[in-house]
Amino acid sequence: MEFDQLKAAWNAETNPKKGPDQLKKMRAERAHPVLKKIRRQFAIEAFFFSLLLVFYYDFFDGHQKPLYANLALVATLVLLLVHTAAGYLAARKVAADADLLRALTAYHAKLKRLAVLSTAVRVLASLGLLLFFASVISFSPAKYGLLLALLVVVILQAFFQARMWSGRLKKLKATLEDFTNEQGR
Repeated sequence: MEFDQLKAAWNAETNPKKGPDQLKKMRAERAHPVLKKIRRQFAIEAFFFSLLLVFYYDFFDGHQKPLYANLALVATLVLLLVHTAAGYLAARKVAADADLLRALTAYHAKLKRLAVLSTAVRVLASLGLLLFFASVISFSPAKYGLLLALLVVVILQAFFQARMWSGRLKKLKATLEDFTNEQGR
């Protein structure tokens, strides 16, 4: 898209004008829609994970499980909460630089690290939960088959999550390349 076309499209936009106070309010952390969703997800996860930690001992026979399985469950839940908090912090500081291209480049690098971390955390969490629930099972051939099926599900989950992140990163990289090409003209 040429600059004149972009300018004409911008001028033809019929959205109501927003004042500086409205724009400042929209940028505020409490009003940001994406950050609101992440905060809501964090609150819901914290509530249910805390509930699980309170009741797992009785409901899921935590007292009959070995210490390593109990520690794996607690570590898994803490890891998931830390991961959500890290995602919130990453989304909170998108454009800290005045130069948009530099800010997007830094954000792309941060998002790449978050993608790897997110996929790894989901796999570790799945394996931690699997370890907890399978720790006292005496395995038969049928149960080994079920365990193998669950491990395949974990692998597929990692594959699809990595693919989802790859798509997001490709879109951001394409935007970066468009900006770079526009600046080079």
